[in-house]
Amino acid sequence: MKRHQTPLGMPKLYIGIKVEKEGKVLSERKEIGHSWTRNAWNAFTASMLGMAGGGSSHAFLGPGMMNAREVGSCYIFNGTDYTFQYSRANSFTFYNNGPYNSNAGNHNFGILIGANVNGYGFCANSVDLYNKIPHGTSAGQMSHQAQAAPVASYDTETRKWKNTITRIFNNNSGDAITVREIGLVFFSGTFYPTNSCLFAHDILDTPEIVPNAAQLTVVYEIESQEFTIDSDAILMGAAGSGGYVCGYKIPSNYPYCDEGFLLIMAPKATGEHSSKKYRDPGSSSGVPISYVDGQGNTNTLISLGANSEIGQFCSDARNAEIGGYNDWFIPAHEQIRMMFNFNLTLPSEERLTESVYYWTSTAIGTNAFRMRSTDSSPSYVNQSNSYYVRLIRMIHTSEFVPAE
Repeated sequence: MKRHQTPLGMPKLYIGIKVEKEGKVLSERKEIGHSWTRNAWNAFTASMLGMAGGGSSHAFLGPGMMNAREVGSCYIFNGTDYTFQYSRANSFTFYNNGPYNSNAGNHNFGILIGANVNGYGFCANSVDLYNKIPHGTSAGQMSHQAQAAPVASYDTETRKWKNTITRIFNNNSGDAITVREIGLVFFSGTFYPTNSCLFAHDILDTPEIVPNAAQLTVVYEIESQEFTIDSDAILMGAAGSGGYVCGYKIPSNYPYCDEGFLLIMAPKATGEHSSKKYRDPGSSSGVPISYVDGQGNTNTLISLGANSEIGQFCSDARNAEIGGYNDWFIPAHEQIRMMFNFNLTLPSEERLTESVYYWTSTAIGTNAFRMRSTDSSPSYVNQSNSYYVRLIRMIHTSEFVPAE
């Protein structure tokens, strides 16, 4: 069995800085962030390991300690579980854009800026900016705008997630302000329901001078480690195990699905027929009625022998072991809906034919359900009609064998 070895490590940080005045870009650059604090390391590690905090309110943040400290406040140590979660059950609408977000005029969390007038270097135990630049229009202050909604993205080439967080600061103080440090404060129930904890603290490689009446834009890009767990992801439409992946198992509590099991659609050349009757003559006696169990339904239809053309077609396919397998069946009501949902992911020559009806294995009285690509759900007609039929099989994801 193939085992994934996904590295556990802190995400990477990148910082974008731009200064503009009267529509003209005065400076713009991007640099690597170096700056996850011990707060962030402790929260990340404790969350993944399922640990709780420990220590004392006078203990220093250091090796062997798993506590945290709020911005400008005391240590948090009282056994609180460190988990990345935050409450939205409050009046602050900025919560809905994540725990790094901040509203206009707020200089307590989100992206913050500072002067670092003494030129200190980075310290992993920092719990606040050295000289935070407050919100306002007086001397030494900058107007903190509401942060833009974060932009999350996934790169299929690198298999990495990235969250982009942006905030604008306006200098209306009457004089130039020099920014030498930038911070990222996480506000949520990470350690306690109303905490704000400094997670990132960057001392800029080069101080940024923001003239009066100019605007500073700060962008944090937080990039995950490579999701090696995605390296062997089985995608819809993938060829293998005798056909093409076309959906997931649908348990009895549908519309939910079980992604641990895959539906495999048989090749069109051997696993599809354009004109078969469900049952002739139609009958309500002993009909398969499951909306999700195509295997059971199909076994019932096969037991009808020549009275069910679709059942006989499937029986022949099993005996012929098309694609090398003998467990094919006719999809049930909900299974064929999923097949149509993922139809366009299959190679064009293997897709369900557009605008024609396909039988399901689900009956209702003397009728049975059928579906076509233009339908939102199956409809039922008399069992003696002739329509297309396409076979599928179901396997556990660990059993999937990619086509060579």
